Amino acid sequence: MSTVMGSYNYETDASYAADFSRDREPMKNRSRHPEYRRKGSAPTRVNGMHCRRNKRWTWGSGRGARMSNLRAFAGCVAVAIAALASESRAVTIDFVNIGNAGNAAYTGNPGFPGGVGAVGYNYLMSRTETTRGQYAEFLNAVATSTSAPAYVQSLWSGSTNFGITRTVVGGSYTYAVAGNSQLPITNVSWANAARFVNWLNAGQIVTTNTATLNTVLNTGAYALASGSTGATTSTTVPRAAGFTTPGVATKYMLPSADEWVKAAFYNPGSSSWNTWQTGVNSPTPTAVGAASVSSNAAVYNTGTTVPGYAALPVGSIPNSQSSYGLYDMLGNVTEMTDTANASNAWFGTSGNYSIASANIAGWNINNNRYLSAISSANGFRVAGIAPVPEPETITLAAFGIVGLCGANWMKRRKKSAAHVDAVLAT
Repeated sequence: MSTVMGSYNYETDASYAADFSRDREPMKNRSRHPEYRRKGSAPTRVNGMHCRRNKRWTWGSGRGARMSNLRAFAGCVAVAIAALASESRAVTIDFVNIGNAGNAAYTGNPGFPGGVGAVGYNYLMSRTETTRGQYAEFLNAVATSTSAPAYVQSLWSGSTNFGITRTVVGGSYTYAVAGNSQLPITNVSWANAARFVNWLNAGQIVTTNTATLNTVLNTGAYALASGSTGATTSTTVPRAAGFTTPGVATKYMLPSADEWVKAAFYNPGSSSWNTWQTGVNSPTPTAVGAASVSSNAAVYNTGTTVPGYAALPVGSIPNSQSSYGLYDMLGNVTEMTDTANASNAWFGTSGNYSIASANIAGWNINNNRYLSAISSANGFRVAGIAPVPEPETITLAAFGIVGLCGANWMKRRKKSAAHVDAVLAT
């Protein structure tokens, strides 16, 4: 009779655990049976104070389980932190997506008899011109060695209008913005603007190694000569192949004339072309020399009231955007592109703060920007190609944590179920 009752007790315990997905199982020692502390209806899940011992898969139950769970959690956290760190960048660019791929070209510009502004792919354009603060981050990453090659040394112009100071600290250069870090960077050559975007493509690496610098600064979107300081030349540098299609990461470049013109003048709502980069056809934008909330204004015709420099911090006229929502596409500084004309001169666009009212035109495109041409009125804006869409890093980390916890639970659940089956079989 005792044998029958013992078997009955085991079957009852095993059935109770199986029916209510219990995380415990009958002990092999028949003289001691774990009992629920709380009598009556079965709890939702047996854990914590609801059972005395032999918890199998509950998070943190038992020293071995706690160590296993702790290792799994620590591993997930480490992966998440590493992934987030890999996404951390000193220079953050506020990009605007320029869609409407396959738009028709604008054919009213005499400088482009075949039309301009037709782009057959989606791309990115920075909302503002590149700033002094962003360029200073670049210098502090790659131009700190006092024995760096000449072309690296020339990334810093030394001009008062450049807006970035350089000092020697502990045998290395350090750079700091003089004044407002949101002023657009100027007095940079086209070659050095190209090196800035090459550096972005290389992941904003921090290095003083000459061989690494030669690779990081002179390859990527543009192939430049390592020994060149950007001396006066009309030699053109084409954009590398593949910079019109998505990849695994954002691709950075200087905008082409087509990309710049579309971002400045095209109206995606009406599939037509605006006369002005401020998103309107008329009237002529108002010239301003200070921050303004006007809906149709631009920084031009200012002269040089601030010794040699009269551009404003980027985005100072927030209500005068292009139809895509870009700031300062008209005036402020002339922006360089990577398109060259028949004379191998780079096209600069948008006019600048000093251009006179009589000379301003909505489609002002200058064609005299050579590799080494620098001016307090010349700056640049960054374009890009978005990466292939993929889940956010944090989402991936979350899935990883859930997956590891789920695998741990399934392993313990199967082991428990197998033992229950063995007990019922007896």
